[in-house]
Amino acid sequence: MHGVNGVRGASGNISFDPENGGLEDKPIPILQLLPGQSPKFVRLICPAGGMNCTVSLH
Repeated sequence: MHGVNGVRGASGNISFDPENGGLEDKPIPILQLLPGQSPKFVRLICPAGGMNCTVSLH
């Protein structure tokens, strides 16, 4: 899932390193979707060796 095989996300392509499978460039929020309920934040997956991800839930 890289380059032309990337998956479109809300802020652009979600790409994974073809050698190690790690995320490239941006954090990805994982949400739980259940019928009749609002989406629920589960966790934030951060690119390896990339930015420092922090989450603030208000």
